[in-house]
Amino acid sequence: MLCAASVSGDSYTPFVPSLFQRRVVVCIGCGGVGKTSVASTLAVTAARAGKRVLALTVDPSGRLADSLGVERDRPDYQPLSDEKLSDLGIAAPGALSVGILDPQQTLYELVARASKDEAARDRILAHPLFRFLSDYLAGANEYMAMERLLQTLGDERFDLVVLDTPPTRHALDFLSAPERFSSAVNGPVVRALARAAKGGTGALDWVSRTVARVIRGLGKLAGDGTLEQLTTLLWELNVVFGDFDERVRRIGEAFRSPSFAYVLVTRLNRVAADDAHYVSQSLRAAEMRADLLVVNRVETTVNDAPLAAGLSELEQRVDSESLDSLRRAVRFHQELIIAQSECLAELLRDGDLRRCPRVMLPAVAGGVLGLAQLGQLADALETAPAG
Repeated sequence: MLCAASVSGDSYTPFVPSLFQRRVVVCIGCGGVGKTSVASTLAVTAARAGKRVLALTVDPSGRLADSLGVERDRPDYQPLSDEKLSDLGIAAPGALSVGILDPQQTLYELVARASKDEAARDRILAHPLFRFLSDYLAGANEYMAMERLLQTLGDERFDLVVLDTPPTRHALDFLSAPERFSSAVNGPVVRALARAAKGGTGALDWVSRTVARVIRGLGKLAGDGTLEQLTTLLWELNVVFGDFDERVRRIGEAFRSPSFAYVLVTRLNRVAADDAHYVSQSLRAAEMRADLLVVNRVETTVNDAPLAAGLSELEQRVDSESLDSLRRAVRFHQELIIAQSECLAELLRDGDLRRCPRVMLPAVAGGVLGLAQLGQLADALETAPAG
């Protein structure tokens, strides 16, 4: 059974049953820590425990789709075949499906739902600049992931949703996406441009340099009249999303509800540890906390005594110069273990992270590239000692 350190740190308590009793498990962490691999592994582990799981990702690189062996370009939910489930050690009633988010399609669906009538919907969706504008809406991809996730909460096919959050400069950018998207749709720049579309004066004074660059770029693509077309579109969006702040509030409440669990993924290097501290502080400021800390890609320790004895014996039998590379490799590994221990101690200076249940996952040779490696990591997750 997978265990995690208790608050005291002197004993171990199982955490998987309580974690998988939530409705949603959200994986957060900076880029390069193996967040997608951990999300996939948690999904497999939950399915092995008998849960019907949806692994949902917005990662544009498609790594989760690759590791679980499904198509990247299908926006619908793809259930894994019986053969793949068997390869991963998943038996009924457990099941695993994969959802690959298409942010633009989700935005289209959101506009269709929010529009007061079909005419307003059609005017926006058919607008020649809508596709371009959707690429520039701040927080669009992250917000669309939240929209898609909330749509699945009422889907009785799934007991648990594991969300692999998108790669961002800061891991908590994902949680602020609704506010950023709302600002993009209802902010002063949009309102000013909307007023310009209705013939207002002085509205263009609100346009920032960034928006101006976007407009110039769109002008090259769409030709003359771009500004007029853009302001008309923004006016339509402003009308459609007039009560958007209330929707953002409801989404924020959902993501802070007890049915959501947060798994913070990190590695034992200074950059990842610093980012984990930032995430922990940001969660605390939002009156939230991580439910599990996963320290990923940990190098396993080696018993130095028999290793030293073996090296000594080899030196007596062969030319010592031929052992230089082996000695360097051993020394490098020992220094790495020491560095990891120091980094872990630094990581756990944060009180919330120190008290958080945590598990150490080993590095997988060659990375998690497919079902075989994913199954190995799931085996390790189920049996890994706490850090």
